[in-house]
Amino acid sequence: MKHTDQVTATPDDTDAILAKHRKELTDRGYVDIDEHRGLKVGARVHHIGEKWWEAGENGTATVVAILEKNPSSWSWGGRPDIELIAQRDDPSWGGPFGRWADYHTALATGPLEL
Repeated sequence: MKHTDQVTATPDDTDAILAKHRKELTDRGYVDIDEHRGLKVGARVHHIGEKWWEAGENGTATVVAILEKNPSSWSWGGRPDIELIAQRDDPSWGGPFGRWADYHTALATGPLEL
């Protein structure tokens, strides 16, 4: 599936794209986990490269899976090897899902109280 197809993906296409992301990780030894340092399925997040204020406040995606690989070269160094899959609010930013490491992830803060 080309990127342009992912932008206009149907629900069936979206399920297939999510399954592909999950399979790529599980084939490399990752397993699903429930939580990592406050990061849970359903959490609102943004990639740390998304620097505008709305991204930090509201998030740009919702976590749909958190996976860990242990052992891995990362875990041997003392840091867990965590990858997540997040469903983007705007699929034109690279398709309906983003997949990145926990250290590239920030939880949405919610609106600031004045």
